[in-house]
Formats: sequence, structure tokens, C-alpha cells
Amino acid sequence: MSNLPRVKLDIATAKGMLLVESGHVHTLRQPSKGILLGADWAYTEIVDTMTAYEVELSGETATKAGYGLVLIDETGPLFLATKEDPGLRELARQILELMQIVEAQDGDEYWGTMYRLRRYARRLAEETLKVKY
Repeated sequence: MSNLPRVKLDIATAKGMLLVESGHVHTLRQPSKGILLGADWAYTEIVDTMTAYEVELSGETATKAGYGLVLIDETGPLFLATKEDPGLRELARQILELMQIVEAQDGDEYWGTMYRLRRYARRLAEETLKVKY
């Protein structure tokens, strides 16, 4: 399990990352160690569930497997299939690393890292949401 901070996403960003095929999104659950259950959910059900529960970036292993989003409902983690975009995944990894570094800094070092973090966050928002900041 990663010790990086959890990154919560807004619904618009998460919707843009979903891999939707024939109106469905493939999901995975791990009800117990060593068991994975896969299922196709209707896109509209996924959006409703993302609205009811917070959605966030998955860890490195799930992301590499193609399930870059996760939400935690009353049953536990539900991993959501996402579009393959190595550039965005790398950018998200850099943001997470910078966030971890920021926690250990103070003074001028802190502000320099915060500047880089803001620059990466803007780029991520522009590429995923197609919005200019």
C-alpha cells in the first residue's frame, strides 16, 4: 500500500477519466484477500455513485492495471476502469510526490515546491478538463 496522500477528484474530472464502453464501465472489487470480482456498471449508475461517494485516484498497482479511479462505498473500495493516458498518470505521480515533499518542508523550500505543485496542477487541469488557467 502506498504512503502517498489520497487525491480526491471532482466529478467532472473523474467522468473524463472513465473508460466507457457500450454505455458501461468495468469495475473491480476485492471482497477478500486473493479474490477480485469484476462487473460492468451502467455509466449513469457510476456517475450517481461517484456523486454519492468521493472518488479519488487509485494507487499505483490499480492504476497500472487500468483502474485509475476508486471510490469507497458501504461495501468497500470499488475500482473503476480508466482511459490509458501515460502522460496524465505520470503528471499525477509527480503531483503526489511533490505533495509528499511539501509536508516535510518549511520556509523558502516550501514555497518553491508549492510553486511547482501549482504549475503541475494547472497542467493536469488543462489537459483533463480542457480549461485554461
